[in-house]
Parts: sequence; structure tokens; C-alpha cells
Amino acid sequence: MQRYLCPLCKSPLTKTRYEVVLKIQETRDRATQAQLARAHAEAHRQRAARAALNTKLRVVRAQAKDARAQGVRQGRTESQRQVTELRRKLQQAERRARRLQRGTTAQSEGLEFEEQLAARLRREFRGDRITLVRRGGDVVHEVVYARQPAGRIVYECKREEDIAPAHVRQAARAKGTREAEFAILVTTGERRGFTGLAQERGVLIVRPQGVLALAALCRGHLVEMAKAGVDRSRRAQIAHALLAYLTSSTYRVPVEEAIQQAGRAEDLLRREVQLHLSQWEERSRVYQTIRWDVNHIRDNVARVREGGKPVPLEPVRVQRLFLPKPVTGS
Repeated sequence: MQRYLCPLCKSPLTKTRYEVVLKIQETRDRATQAQLARAHAEAHRQRAARAALNTKLRVVRAQAKDARAQGVRQGRTESQRQVTELRRKLQQAERRARRLQRGTTAQSEGLEFEEQLAARLRREFRGDRITLVRRGGDVVHEVVYARQPAGRIVYECKREEDIAPAHVRQAARAKGTREAEFAILVTTGERRGFTGLAQERGVLIVRPQGVLALAALCRGHLVEMAKAGVDRSRRAQIAHALLAYLTSSTYRVPVEEAIQQAGRAEDLLRREVQLHLSQWEERSRVYQTIRWDVNHIRDNVARVREGGKPVPLEPVRVQRLFLPKPVTGS
């Protein structure tokens, strides 16, 4: 009589039970193979996307280099414009490459963007109520004067490459939903003619570097109206009139200059951090090499003292420098 053993645990089975177990195992094997195939396909897609981005980075860098060389002949102003535009494209491509490497998206990074803005507003305006929401404005800023609400500012945060009309409409809807006097679209996006501060559909559009200055001005305006006892309907009319001033050259030019200077300061800080990191890694390599050599000499001395023979020095195995996590304040 033929014996049937379980393919998993090798226990004896009836023929019927053996066939059931085989079918279950075959189903599992097919599911596992399908999962592996999907995983290989996704890995291939990620590698292809990274390769495409790396190619684009090389092309953009080459274009930037050509533009700088061409600018010497055509004039400094035109060259600066081309270099700025190519630098923007390069930064966008680098951001996409970093997102692929981290496995994140613009939407997931946007959540972190909102949390950072809410934390900055809480530190800057400690007496106000700052609420992080997911609908009807990413961040709601309720201005408080004399322990009473003085008005609201809503912030819509977008970490995108372009300023889409839908973003402005979304901020305008949030302004109405929250009955706010001001709506601010905080965006990393670009569009033709945008230099850091603009106004559209009753929404102020600003880059992240200028949001605190703009928030302070809007908040101060709401506090002054609360001091004067202006009613809510009149307050909205005055706030609407203020938008024209905020986007006029009188106010816009200094804010744009501040945003540009902040961008330069961030670039300098980034380069400084990179320089420090490279120096620290080099010092760590030197320290590890010294320690490796000293330990080797000590071990050889011990071998000779015990009657053995010294061994040749092996190549140093340098470990990666791990920096401590930053301590965040309240």
C-alpha cells in the first residue's frame, strides 16, 4: 500500500488529505511567486526611475555649465537669469531623487511641512491658538488679544514644484470655511512672474522663508482692529483692502529681498554643514587609523613577549561616523 507523507511535516496522511495539502501548498507557492515578481518589478521600476533622474541631473548640470559660459559673452544679467532657472530645475530634480531614495512623496513631505509651520507659529506667537488640521486649511491661526479672539489666519501648505490654480482655490475655500480674515498659501512652487510674494483670489501666496514676517503683519493688523473695536463685517472689508498694500511694491520688494537673502543664507548654511561633515569624517578616519595602528602594535608586543611572531598589519576597517540626534526644544 502506497504511503503518503505530508510535504511540510512528513507525517502520514491519507491520499485525500495528501492531495488537499498539495493544493494548499501549490496555492501558497503561487502567491509567494506572485509577491516576489511584484517586488522585483517595483525594485526595477525604482532603479529605472533613479537612473532616469540621475541622467536628468547630469543634463541639467551640463546645461547650467554651458549657460554660465555663454553668459560671459551675452552679458551678466541674461546669464544670471538662465543660471537661476537651471538651478531651480536642478533643485527640483534633486528633490525628486531624494524622495525616491527615501520612498516619500510630495504629499507625505507636505504633512511634515505643516507640522513644522505650526511649531514655528506656536513659538513665535505663544499667546495665540495654533491648530493643525487636515481639511479647511492645513494650519488655523486664531489670534488672541486680551484673552479674546481677534481674528483668524489660515495657512495652506504645499511642497510642490509649481503653484497650481487649485492650490489657490483650496486656500480661498479654507478662508471661507474657517471665517478667516486672511488666507496664506505657503508654497515651494514656482510660476512665471512669482518672486516670493503675490496675491490672488484674496489669498496671499508666499514662500516659506517669508511666512513668519507676513503672519506677523497680518496678526498685528487683526490685533489693532480688535483694540479699535472694529466689528467683524468691517474687519473683513479692511483686511481685503490691506491685501492690495501687502502685494504692492512698497511692501513686496523688501519681503522678496528678505526671501532671497534667506535662500542665500540657507545655501551658505548647507555648504557649511557639508564642509563640517567632510572634515569630521576625515578626522574620524584619522582617529580610527591611529587606534588601529596602536592596537596592532600592542598585540604584536604581546605576541613577542609570549614567544610568538608578530603578524603583518591588516588594512584599517574604517567605520562610518554616526552623529548624535539633535535635541529639539519645546
